[in-house]
Amino acid sequence: MHILEGKVRLGGSLLHEVWKPEMTAPEVIVLRDIHGQDAIVDLEVLPGKKIEHSKERDRLGRLYGDARIERLFGPLHHPLPTEVPGVVAAARRRERKERDTPSIEDIAE
Repeated sequence: MHILEGKVRLGGSLLHEVWKPEMTAPEVIVLRDIHGQDAIVDLEVLPGKKIEHSKERDRLGRLYGDARIERLFGPLHHPLPTEVPGVVAAARRRERKERDTPSIEDIAE
């Protein structure tokens, strides 16, 4: 399951941004449901940790309400999503671009 960091725009407002250092992929989906689809920005994938789906579902239920979690992800026996669509692809594109961009040392030679 991906762990991410990024900004949460409370209620989608540019004037109320909060930095959230660790969010799981399903938590990003929950926060988008609460604050708006474009309210979670500047997402970066962090090195992975092992998180059990049942423990994460329980944590999310306590924070955001069991009814919301079940509405978004289905009943308890359904697995939670492990990544946020589009975020990993964007990170891979960025890495590829950085890798393919020559450095100053390369140009000077």
